[in-house]
Amino acid sequence: MSPLPASDRKDALRAEIAGFQALINVLEAEADALRRADAEALSILCNAKLERVAQLQALARERSNELKRAGLPDTAAGAKAWAAAGGDGAACAQAWERLTKLALEAKRQNDVNGRLAARQRWHFDAALGALLQAAGVSSLYGADGRARRTTVSQAHLSV
Repeated sequence: MSPLPASDRKDALRAEIAGFQALINVLEAEADALRRADAEALSILCNAKLERVAQLQALARERSNELKRAGLPDTAAGAKAWAAAGGDGAACAQAWERLTKLALEAKRQNDVNGRLAARQRWHFDAALGALLQAAGVSSLYGADGRARRTTVSQAHLSV
């Protein structure tokens, strides 16, 4: 069914599993850095996350090409059938299940990190707004919805 031998399929799945485990480790470190508001660590982790995602995309493209060569659809069902085919199909099927669980865990952690980042931004914006207001600088919104900072003069306040 598949031109790729079972041992190579298992190796390909192991590589993706290792890639997702590495991504999850980066995402967990990113969550910690977000909680600590550590900008330096976030910069480093952002680059590491992008590298891991690029590696996973390359592995997914390889799997997609393999599915096409095997005459299977490039879907979860096609990948599951591809993993289960051949002499070591049970081990590959288990590896596929592990891979899908790790992918879901990575998505969940990335969603958590997105909420943490939004929360940090809200706190930052609130603190910046308080500082600007104390300095006599008000925020106005332009037609595009973006905040514009303007100095509030005492003359305008008395009118």
